[in-house]
Amino acid sequence: MRRVRPESGDPVPRKLLVLGAASTLLYLAVTYLSHSFRYGEGHAARPLLQVLGLFVLAWIGYALALRMMFSASLSVRGSNATENAEPRRWILVLGYSVVFRLILVASAPIQEIDYYRYLWDGRSLLHGINPYRYAPAEIECVNLRSTPDPMLEKASRLSRESISLNTIFQRVHHREVPTIYPPLSQAVFALAAWLVPPEAPVWAHVLVLKAILIAFDLGVVVALAALLARVGLPASWSLAYGWCPLALKEVANAGHLDAIAVCLSVLSAFFLVGVGPRGEESRRLRSAVLGVALLGLSTLAKSYPLVLAPLVCSFLAARLRWRATLGAAAFALVLVIGYAPFLMNPNRFAHVETGHSPWSGLATFLARWQKNDFLFMLAHENLRPPSDDQPDRWFVTLPGELRQAVHDQVARPLVKVLGVPNADPAFVLTQLVMGSILLIIVLGWCVAVVRRPDETTLLRGMALVLVWGWLLSATPHPWYLMWSLPFLLFTGRRSWFLLTVTAFVYYLRFWMEYQALEFGPGAVESALARFDYEVVWVEYLPVLMWVMYEKMQTQSRRSGDQLPSEGRNTGAESSAGTGIS
Repeated sequence: MRRVRPESGDPVPRKLLVLGAASTLLYLAVTYLSHSFRYGEGHAARPLLQVLGLFVLAWIGYALALRMMFSASLSVRGSNATENAEPRRWILVLGYSVVFRLILVASAPIQEIDYYRYLWDGRSLLHGINPYRYAPAEIECVNLRSTPDPMLEKASRLSRESISLNTIFQRVHHREVPTIYPPLSQAVFALAAWLVPPEAPVWAHVLVLKAILIAFDLGVVVALAALLARVGLPASWSLAYGWCPLALKEVANAGHLDAIAVCLSVLSAFFLVGVGPRGEESRRLRSAVLGVALLGLSTLAKSYPLVLAPLVCSFLAARLRWRATLGAAAFALVLVIGYAPFLMNPNRFAHVETGHSPWSGLATFLARWQKNDFLFMLAHENLRPPSDDQPDRWFVTLPGELRQAVHDQVARPLVKVLGVPNADPAFVLTQLVMGSILLIIVLGWCVAVVRRPDETTLLRGMALVLVWGWLLSATPHPWYLMWSLPFLLFTGRRSWFLLTVTAFVYYLRFWMEYQALEFGPGAVESALARFDYEVVWVEYLPVLMWVMYEKMQTQSRRSGDQLPSEGRNTGAESSAGTGIS
């Protein structure tokens, strides 16, 4: 990396060099330890606590770098040093963002196996097999069928084409469920499969896939820098994503596909904020269509950006009036084009009577999966009917008679209406409750952007819709927090960044499970329950308390610090307004 010679008036580059070098050593140590995480081997001996400790140390360096960047932006306010300092800072931010990812691309995925599903989906699609059509368990049982489907038989042959493909296929988890990943992600998986011969070793398949995902991850850093510059903030603040240990762990190490959707959603925001209140009409309309189309592509990579569509449409309606319908049409058209190949041609991609729909896997995920949740867990336990097998937790406050009545008169009929067999009625009802809360949040921000259709209100609304969607979810996995991470800069709250380190508590669940293995199934069940109902409080409660504290502080000194939502600022005025310096 090219050495940056800082000027005497700007000590930030020198400090960034030191923090970046220290983080580099930490990620080298993580990469070294990661190779102790072998599939299906030595669970109790895995150095999980050591790895988590290294990531926490890296987060401390990340937090110091963030604080230093924000403070420096305030200290140079109104001086000529800003223009000279910013390019050097941005070079260091981007340079180390690349270095960290190049180091971790060589690491073995830590406590992660989702990428086996990605690899299998991509190979299936490359051979003309619809990845939504069959669950791996159905492919595995093809020889038990008297009249197997030709496509099912083809999938079975593909799973045995090479030792590597068979290993990948056998390691796909949740085998009873078809894939949940949308079409654009499937296309990326297929690209990775096309670049690697079937007989190549498994590590080569994983390496190529991770390299593609890391390219999208670096795209987030660049797109965020462009977005920050467009709203008058320093591009170097993209360090908030580029150096974030959570993002590095979940993409460069674990190979999660979420970087695709995050990159496209940030690009979408870049074009959307270009739809100014004034200016050339054709340019404003072009920015709107591009922004909404990119949001559609992001939804085709991961379904979560769908919750942003009402907010974006409200913003465009306030800015463009009736012309906003062109943006909504572009969003719908992108989704239709993306899913059409999987629905229109029954001989190649579409599901048949013996197969599944493109949304069946996602429906199963939403109706049954629960892990690492806090707010959802609190609501679920208070809606679950009393049971002799599972006593009430200490935080259950609703009377048992009321919970039983809700279960019998509301939850059970709801499951029947929705047609979700074998689902926990209380779980489905809790999903509906949390979804309703999220809908209220979305509608609230729709009203906010209509009343005040400036870019900072839009960006803050996007951040808070995504982060609260994560908090209300039944499965707030750490990598899902990445959805909101690039936008947290616009919330005006330092507290939200604490989530990027407390989210690592999720991995303690595995450590607790592994340590209990030698004591039998009962000990494992007890350890998991201890995490699910006790340890998760450590993961979420401090953050929520800090968020409330900052909100009360802001309300008590409303005449002081200005938040980004109070209009577009430029340069140092914006840096003062973020409330995170």
